[in-house]
Amino acid sequence: MTPLKLIREEAMSLAVSTLPRKTVHVLSHLSRAFTNHGYSEMQSDELAELWADRFLLLFDEYIDETWSLDEIDPPLYASTMQEHVLLGVRHPRFMGGINEDRLQIINFIRYCDPVEFVWCCAIALAHCGASKVFIVDGPNDGGIDVLGLYRTPAIHAHCVAIQAKAWTGGLSAQHVEDVVNKYHFGLRKPVWEIYDALVDLRTQPGVSKSLIIASRDGFGSSGLTASRSLGSTCWSSYKIGSLVAPGWTYQEFIEMVGILRKQSLARTTNIVPLVSWTVQQEK
Repeated sequence: MTPLKLIREEAMSLAVSTLPRKTVHVLSHLSRAFTNHGYSEMQSDELAELWADRFLLLFDEYIDETWSLDEIDPPLYASTMQEHVLLGVRHPRFMGGINEDRLQIINFIRYCDPVEFVWCCAIALAHCGASKVFIVDGPNDGGIDVLGLYRTPAIHAHCVAIQAKAWTGGLSAQHVEDVVNKYHFGLRKPVWEIYDALVDLRTQPGVSKSLIIASRDGFGSSGLTASRSLGSTCWSSYKIGSLVAPGWTYQEFIEMVGILRKQSLARTTNIVPLVSWTVQQEK
């Protein structure tokens, strides 16, 4: 493996990681990586010195693509006090807005099963202030898995549909286009008359609708571009985890997912009161 390819892989691996860390000493980290790929100890130390600055540039790029894109403070960043050192959430001088519990929640979402992923999306929607959230995933669902309603003074009512994809690998432009087309086709199906009734759309003086595509493994660059051009919103696992209520611990979150999953809820059940009930019971 060439040095450039190796430092790209190492920079990406650290940038997307949800592992809570205290510090990463870049020179030592890169030297070990080169040694593990067959370079001698002397070569590894020299290459680490030579490529450290390029590694940090790549690391910052991947941080922007993974965390900053979703407006989340990264759990690891370059120290301003020490050269070639990254500070993590476990460091006493860490200044980011993310904590270890939040990292664990995001990590759970990244590796949960498809059913759990749908629940995670629904919980995040409820925690964002939706007054009604329904799990509608199943046969003849009209191309969506979660349905939610927001009420605001400006818009009166905003109906949000989520299609959750727990696939391996980031979604491409073709994947996004397929999801959007299926959603628009589903809007013409009779099932949407049921959905409109669930969120009381016919009683609202004004209403808008939008689609969120949630992908457990994120999106490729073409997928993000397609989503913007087609007017849909992208949620990665990182984004979903960041939307969970700030006071929630990792243990509370996974227990909530487990409790709600076991209840075999009907499509017509609004989970927002259940989430509130679970919050009270857990605390």
